[in-house]
Amino acid sequence: MHSITDRAVVLRSTRFEDRHLVITALTEHHGKVTAMARSAIQSRRFGAGLELFALATWDWSSREGAELLTLKTADLVHDFAQIPRDMNRFSIASLLTEVVLRGTPHD
Repeated sequence: MHSITDRAVVLRSTRFEDRHLVITALTEHHGKVTAMARSAIQSRRFGAGLELFALATWDWSSREGAELLTLKTADLVHDFAQIPRDMNRFSIASLLTEVVLRGTPHD
C-alpha cells in the first residue's frame, strides 16, 4: 500500500452506512478516482474538503486490486461555495459534472 497526494475536485458524494462517504473526484494527475472517506460524516478531519465542487489536496492510499481508494486527508484549497447559491451556476456545474462522470474513465 502506497500513499499518493494530488489535487481533486469533488464530483459526487454518496453516503455509505452511517458514518462514511464514497467520493468520486477528478484529480489533476490521476484522472477520475473514487475513494472511501471513513468516518467522514460529522468529522472535522476532512472539513469542507469533501463538499460538492470543492477543490482540495487529497492524500490517499490504494491497495493492489482494490476498487476504492482509502482517503486519508482532504485539505481544502477552494470551496466554490457560490455555485450552489445560484440556480444557473448550479445547473451548469451539475451538467458538466455529469459529462465528466460519464465521459472520463477511472484511472
